[in-house]
Amino acid sequence: MTTSLRYAARSDVGLVRASNQDSGYAGPHLMLLCDGMGGPAGGDIASAVAVEHLVPLDADSHQAGELLDLLRGAVQEAHADLISLSNDNPDLAGLGTTCIAVMRSGNKLAMVHVGDSRAYLLRDGELTQVTTDHTFVEYLVETGRLTRDQARRHPQRSVLLRVLGDAEGEVQLDESIREAVPGDRWLLCSDGLSGPVSAETIGEVLATVDDPGQVGDQLIDLALRAGGPDNVTVVVFDVVDDDPQPQTDTQIVGSAANRRARLRQAATGDSSPVPPEPTESVQASTPAAKAAALVAGLDSAPAPADTTEEEAVAAQARTELNNRRRRRLRSMIASLILVLALIGAGALGYQWTQSQYYVTTLNGRIAIYQGIPQAVGPVSLSHVVQTYSRPTVDELNEQIQAKLDRTVQQPSLDAARQYVRTTVMDNLVDTPATVPGSASSRHTGRWAEAGLLILALVIGLAAFVLTAVNRTGASPAQSLQLAAALAAVCLVVHLWVRRTAPWADPVLLPTAVALNGIGLAMIHRLDMSYERLGQTHDYGPKQAIWTALGVVLFCLVLLVRDYRLLRRWDHWAMWGGLGFLVLPFVPGLGTEVNGARIWIRLGPMSFQPAELTKVLLAVFFASFLVSNRDNLALAGRRVLGMNLPRARHLLPLLVVWGVSIVVLVLQRDLGSSVLLFGLFVVTLYVATDRPSWLLIGAALFLPAAWFAATHLGHVQQRITAWLHAMDPAVYEMPGGSWQLVTGLFGMAYGGLMGTGWGEGYPNLTTFANSDFIVASLGEELGLTGTLAILMLYLILVQRGLRTALALRDGFGKLLATALSFTIALQVFVVVGGVTRLIPLTGLTTPFLAYGGSSLIANWIILALLVRLSDAARRPTAAAPRIIDTAELPSALRKRVRDADDDAGTGPPAISPSPPAPEEDSA
Repeated sequence: MTTSLRYAARSDVGLVRASNQDSGYAGPHLMLLCDGMGGPAGGDIASAVAVEHLVPLDADSHQAGELLDLLRGAVQEAHADLISLSNDNPDLAGLGTTCIAVMRSGNKLAMVHVGDSRAYLLRDGELTQVTTDHTFVEYLVETGRLTRDQARRHPQRSVLLRVLGDAEGEVQLDESIREAVPGDRWLLCSDGLSGPVSAETIGEVLATVDDPGQVGDQLIDLALRAGGPDNVTVVVFDVVDDDPQPQTDTQIVGSAANRRARLRQAATGDSSPVPPEPTESVQASTPAAKAAALVAGLDSAPAPADTTEEEAVAAQARTELNNRRRRRLRSMIASLILVLALIGAGALGYQWTQSQYYVTTLNGRIAIYQGIPQAVGPVSLSHVVQTYSRPTVDELNEQIQAKLDRTVQQPSLDAARQYVRTTVMDNLVDTPATVPGSASSRHTGRWAEAGLLILALVIGLAAFVLTAVNRTGASPAQSLQLAAALAAVCLVVHLWVRRTAPWADPVLLPTAVALNGIGLAMIHRLDMSYERLGQTHDYGPKQAIWTALGVVLFCLVLLVRDYRLLRRWDHWAMWGGLGFLVLPFVPGLGTEVNGARIWIRLGPMSFQPAELTKVLLAVFFASFLVSNRDNLALAGRRVLGMNLPRARHLLPLLVVWGVSIVVLVLQRDLGSSVLLFGLFVVTLYVATDRPSWLLIGAALFLPAAWFAATHLGHVQQRITAWLHAMDPAVYEMPGGSWQLVTGLFGMAYGGLMGTGWGEGYPNLTTFANSDFIVASLGEELGLTGTLAILMLYLILVQRGLRTALALRDGFGKLLATALSFTIALQVFVVVGGVTRLIPLTGLTTPFLAYGGSSLIANWIILALLVRLSDAARRPTAAAPRIIDTAELPSALRKRVRDADDDAGTGPPAISPSPPAPEEDSA
């Protein structure tokens, strides 16, 4: 019995596309189908190149055992050619194609496949899809995350995970060997057919129409009737035995039917004429000769007289290339204009700043500056023009000192000098100062806080209502009760702040409430998706309970009226913070979750004690550094133009570094390790104002990071998932990049404005309500909503740092800086990990992410910032006099403390005689 094939190849540009990027080939021993991508020129070239490398295999001289090797080698050669084309012509970057190749030897069929083009087999009246789509949605179906019905409507159904293109690395093919059973009918088709036409309809046509050519024509007609949104290409072949006249002609369709040289010239903008191709079909004495002649025709044969389709493709390619060049030129011109405008605006702005003057203090003296008290990076926008040796700052009363600390703007140099001669000289310590009015004469900001709290409530409640409307079609029945409950909580907290911290920053609390409300809404929205899938978790109610506990702790912390009392407990804070780090190792108490031993379990509740560690250690770092910053700031040797600290003063940094390494190795918690070390280094830099500490911190961090990335399995896994996220092997391995890639696809699907609350698929990403809640919000709120959320964090951090600048004692400054930096570092690490800027670390997003321990810790941080801002904004006359012993020389600290203990009073007031101002030149 002799087996042969009866076949036909058909292709159509469709009703939407301007050119045909598909290629098909049918011959006695080889069937090919390629669906190109990468623009009018790139897609045509990619599919044509693949066909060019595979067509020479259409010969009867191959053994069955070598078929797969031949196909694999030809595909890899095509892959190398595509890479070369892309490197030679940047306009072709991103070109690629799907590929299905079926090769026959005797009664054996060898198949290789990559992409989402499909192969169907009709045997005994039953249609089977032989290939598996290499798409993101197909992976979701295979892993049980989507049903077939959901996959057909999924917005990411066209996203390919594998393709034959210009990406470096070996192409991963699906390979198989099958029997060529007489009576079988095979169909190779592009997604232009399998997308709009159902498999049932395709099977009906294959079963009822005898001639392969008529089958191809009818299938293409069905795709066009369904709208023809894409190029449509089909290759149909039947397995027959003892055919008296076996078919030997070759058929090539689509872009591969045009000369590859013409396409290359069109892609490069070369409009020189190309010799026409012959109209006659390829003829040769043997199948091998026919294949060789056909390939030669692709590169050297003249074009047919009727070149309407070819010219349309070439014109479209040239038009696209010209458009790209025009867009690039316009972008360059716009960029140049923008740069010149920025330079001009910067010059005008700098000229304006130099017309301004202000009075402030400098090293205990009164100074007049020209410019404004700001800096652009390392460039200061002001400089000293005059200083006064008398009176010194200590000889002024507290009211004028506070004004000078905030800087006093003056319109001119003469006005600044007049201000020093009159106003400043009238406020010496022995001159009765004007008693300010009552505290009510200045705005405390509480009414502004009330208004912002209403806005924050509206944001959170609107998210709940929109989610319910979009998911169920009606507003939730409990919306009014929820609104009333949240409003009551906010009212109580606002009244509590009004009573305990009346001068607190009015923006801090509303910002946190807005973030917390958005997080609760997204967690509730994800609960609805999980419930629809039969997975009831009730994360939303649990997070609401944790929020209530956080608010209670917020109110309790505000009972500490003077934050400086925390300095008395700095050693307790240190031991408490280290104790919380050790708790997960206590037998019966600690538990391991997802490979990290950072949790403790108390009955039905689990808690992450390291979240409280960052708060306690921030208190300890601030107290320790303000007491020892003189020693830490002492310069040692000067190396490469930088003053390095003395060796004995490196011990605190080495201790914290060691603790961070222990946390990283034993607890397998990359996030907490980075947070603790970064918190100490930044606080140390702020305390000493020496950049050398940052370099030393980086020098300690880099080898530790190298060690972790090369010797610790869990860190290696995250580094690999970060660097090779799109690699199919990394994507599919346990603990690989699946979570990261689905989050990226979700944010990409959200686009600029997002899908809307409840309209996306954020539940497809694991830990969507905790580690990847930023990706969930990015999908449904889009880039715009994500930037708005980041702006809320920026406001929160900015107000914290502003508080640090306004405080007059070193401990308060460092504590406010440490707490603000903690929030900033967490947000950067989380958002950077989700967006693949840096590896994932496991930290949670403050106030947004699900997790009770993180939420409680952040409400405590907020309470401390509110207390610190109250002290910073309180009027001088209403605030108690502050004597920070850490600000005094070490020889005087004990004497001042002893005097305070014995007399219970501050140091005696200084009453110098009023001097005349003594000017120094700048």
